[in-house]
Amino acid sequence: MRNLFRRAKPKRYEIRIPTRKYQALIGAAAALAYDLEEVINEANHQAAQAREGGLRQTDIEHLVDRCVKISGNAKNVLEQEDMTETGDTVWDADGHSRYVAPSAALLTVPDSAVGAMTKAVELGARSARLLHELMVAELSIGLARWRVVTHANIQAQTNTTEGASALSDPLILDDRECVGE
Repeated sequence: MRNLFRRAKPKRYEIRIPTRKYQALIGAAAALAYDLEEVINEANHQAAQAREGGLRQTDIEHLVDRCVKISGNAKNVLEQEDMTETGDTVWDADGHSRYVAPSAALLTVPDSAVGAMTKAVELGARSARLLHELMVAELSIGLARWRVVTHANIQAQTNTTEGASALSDPLILDDRECVGE
């Protein structure tokens, strides 16, 4: 009699990404992280200077323009990369979610920040200061999420290559810079 309760072997699927496309994605994410840092610092500086006189609509428009520009620059990096190649980088689901997905998600941060601000305006937000804070917060959160995930992956690699288990050691975030800064 056959064993009806036999466990099926889990399907192991692979995600293939052309190596050049992967390198372009990582490069675009690193450049975007640098640009986002500049935009966030500039926006914070602008908000600090405007405490006395207040922020104006032109300040918000300038921030939106900067976000659109850096998002376009990142997309141009991906489009201009020469994708003629035969080799692929093969990822399992875990590797893809740890290395590829965070970089791809970072590329959407400027557009999602502009979208959040636009949605707030559609819902009736009129305070330039609050809209400015919303944009800066959205950009900061997206950049911080990418840094934490990237840093955690670097820490996990370091711990496993040193012979320690990445799962048994607590993740300690320190002041070392992440890749792409």
